[in-house]
Amino acid sequence: MRKSSSFSVCIPAHNEENCITRTLDSVLEALKATEERAGEVVICANACTDQTIARVRLWATGRGLGFRIHAVEGGSPAKADGFVTVFDTKKPGKPNAWNELKDRANGEILIFADADVLIERDAFEFLLKALEENPGALAAGAVVFLVKPHLTDADW
Repeated sequence: MRKSSSFSVCIPAHNEENCITRTLDSVLEALKATEERAGEVVICANACTDQTIARVRLWATGRGLGFRIHAVEGGSPAKADGFVTVFDTKKPGKPNAWNELKDRANGEILIFADADVLIERDAFEFLLKALEENPGALAAGAVVFLVKPHLTDADW
């Protein structure tokens, strides 16, 4: 992987109106830390019945970021075409959302994150550097909750 590799932050979202903007704030901060790499945010709103999409639109436009929305059903497959692109699908299920994101993101590298998580500022840069230094490597991760501050990794 070369340092200029593009990447997509892929976020499946089902009725996440109460938390998605906090997640997007943390994603934006992590994107800023990725040096000259080209990144995009791609969201699949899968069977949302709340204001998730409206919240994303307000978040993006309020920050002067490019925003696009596409309906999945009934049209030809579109690729992400804004800094923030939402694909709205009526088909429920997280696996469906993952597949839509995989098919529609432009990045050479795909980073998946849930819509209710906070991303550390250096997380993307750390991941991208690790992939750059280890050609052919694949990566996976897990959510880590630090319940009690006195616990160490050995306690898990």
